[in-house]
Amino acid sequence: MAQSYSGQDLRRQHFAGQDLRGRDFSDADLREANFAGATLYKANFSGANVRGANFTTAKLDKADFSNAKIQGANFHQAKLRATKFLKVSVDDTNSLPSVDFSKAEIQGTNFTDAFLNHADFTGAQAGLTRFWSFILYGIHIFLCLISGFTATISITFLIYFFRTSSKKPSFLDSIFIGITSIVIIVTLRTFLLNFFRQFVSTSRWLGIIAIIIVFVVAFVIAKTSEEEDFSSFIMTGILLFLILIITTNAATIFAGVEDLLPKPLGNIIQNLGRKSINNPNGTNGTWISMVLTSIVGAIFGCWFSRSAINENPQFNWLWKMYLLLATTGGTTFNQADLTNAVFTSANLKGGNLQNAIITGTLWYRGKSLERARVGNNYLKLPQVRELVVRLDGKGQNFNNLNLEGINLETPNLSKASNLLERTNLSSASFVGTNLNKANLQSVNLEKANLKQTKLNGANLTKACLTGAIIEDWNIDQTTILSNVKCEFIFLNEHPDPNSGIQKRLPHPPNIFKPGDFEKIFIGERNTVQLFIRHEQNRQALTAAFEHLIKNNPDITPEDFREFRRIDDNVLVTIRVPQYTFEGVVEQEFEQVYQQVKQESPSNSRSGEFENQPLFEFILRLINTIGENMNEKREINIHGNNSRYIENNGSYVERDYINMSQDLTKAASQIQDLIEQLQKRGVTVDVAQTQVAENIATQAKNDSTMKEKLAKWGQSLGDATVSDVVKSVVKLAIRSAGIPLP
Repeated sequence: MAQSYSGQDLRRQHFAGQDLRGRDFSDADLREANFAGATLYKANFSGANVRGANFTTAKLDKADFSNAKIQGANFHQAKLRATKFLKVSVDDTNSLPSVDFSKAEIQGTNFTDAFLNHADFTGAQAGLTRFWSFILYGIHIFLCLISGFTATISITFLIYFFRTSSKKPSFLDSIFIGITSIVIIVTLRTFLLNFFRQFVSTSRWLGIIAIIIVFVVAFVIAKTSEEEDFSSFIMTGILLFLILIITTNAATIFAGVEDLLPKPLGNIIQNLGRKSINNPNGTNGTWISMVLTSIVGAIFGCWFSRSAINENPQFNWLWKMYLLLATTGGTTFNQADLTNAVFTSANLKGGNLQNAIITGTLWYRGKSLERARVGNNYLKLPQVRELVVRLDGKGQNFNNLNLEGINLETPNLSKASNLLERTNLSSASFVGTNLNKANLQSVNLEKANLKQTKLNGANLTKACLTGAIIEDWNIDQTTILSNVKCEFIFLNEHPDPNSGIQKRLPHPPNIFKPGDFEKIFIGERNTVQLFIRHEQNRQALTAAFEHLIKNNPDITPEDFREFRRIDDNVLVTIRVPQYTFEGVVEQEFEQVYQQVKQESPSNSRSGEFENQPLFEFILRLINTIGENMNEKREINIHGNNSRYIENNGSYVERDYINMSQDLTKAASQIQDLIEQLQKRGVTVDVAQTQVAENIATQAKNDSTMKEKLAKWGQSLGDATVSDVVKSVVKLAIRSAGIPLP
């Protein structure tokens, strides 16, 4: 009996090169043990701790690692055919490197329910076990016996699935396969007609049974597949059903047709099916029926099989049904967690990724994904498979696709020194696309259309966004925009219909300086964003904002971090306490708004600000609420880190000036802003100009503010303010078009 090591402490033990086939290492502590080059056929490692163990080039066919701890284990170039890794786990820490399956042979290996975060499958070879390959060949032979239709489909799928390259069958290939299937069917049926006539009838019944099985399985696949057009499947399925019935059960259609042919030809045909004892009367039309139905079946078979392989939506279910059969004995990752795993240059033919978690998984230069069962994730789309393999989607349309968790990071970032070496998505369209949690590090998104794109939790570190369209894109505090390379962006997809100008930020010829983009678009953590539309009921908005502040004691008017004007609408960003559930705040705001709106549906604009534009209305409203709460502090809108986005697309990295107060009170705020800008490296002259433009913009957009600015100018001579503040006010008056006093 072979020695058992079950449950033993074998840390750092040396087993390299030894013949240990069938040995029991279950539940053993094998941390950092060395099995390099060992023969471990059918060895049992279930429940063992093999963290950091070395299995390089080991022969582990049919071994069992179920429930083992494999963090840092090295299976580089190991033979792992039909090996079990059911429910294995990694601890996903930095104490050891990720588990290494690079260049391993994993044909038929079972990773069901395995936790394989960051696992490295670079260059691994997936596929079928030898036993299942023979089973599949037998099924193909059976299908070739039924009809020319099934023979053509079977041979086409067989050649495409098992060929080394991923080249799809050409038209000439289909003609050759069709002729081959006709020859096979005619030869076999002629032999059966002469010597085993009873098997002809049997094969027809087997064909009908096969039809029913195919139709039922295909029905289940089409019904459970999210993207399939079920109605087209029904129509195609009915056509398939009729074709198979005709081609397998039409032997009497041409009964007696030999008598209608020229006598020499008729004799030849009769002799093909004649056996002196069993068939004295010739074929009686059976042979001709067989030939013609084989030809018809081959033509339809070529059409069906080529359309299925090319993933025509109407026939795609047929290829999926074949993959369901083929991958039964292949490498399976069913329900495995492959988060951030690497499959660079891996061959995944015959793999089963059904229900696998593939967030952040890297597929660069992966092979044969089209010959794997991928399930209903983003890999089901041919266009997306091409993207993740080649990392080149320049100018392509990915609108409204669900690409959550996709990994498009440029491999070997340190070597990608220029834009041409990066993942290329320039001018690509992602309108309404779900890119939440996507890895877009260093991706080239120049001129990409990101309108309404969902980017929550996405990583765009060092991505290039110059010229990108970001209209209504969806980012939050989890979106990473560190070191984004961007000179300018467009706020709208289409130019303004009146002016013909496409809103650009910043205005030409200005461009962003390094770090500007990040400062403007990275939101604070623990914030709530409220999108207020210009047509909304002012009375209901007033009640909703009052409720929000009064019923959330930790939220004060100073927590309103940003007021961004978007056309006639306003995006309000509010800082909330660390442990506040943002969704509850938004829900309460909406409930109060809807309740008051129903009570006052006339969209009353009650109060002293009823004639103001929405932007100024909200600013004044927040100030008024603060005063009513006896807030003694001036509301700077959002403190030292705030920003105010103008309607024309320009941006100001500073506080909004509260012009409702007298110049003497506003002077300190103006002075503070200039000093803040100077600390950021802005010269005093430029700082004065920027603050003056901010004040002038408010005055241009609001007649009340314009009157206030004029009064500031009139009080310059008597006001006890610095010369710097006086210069700013004078610049603002000129910019606003107000005559100097």
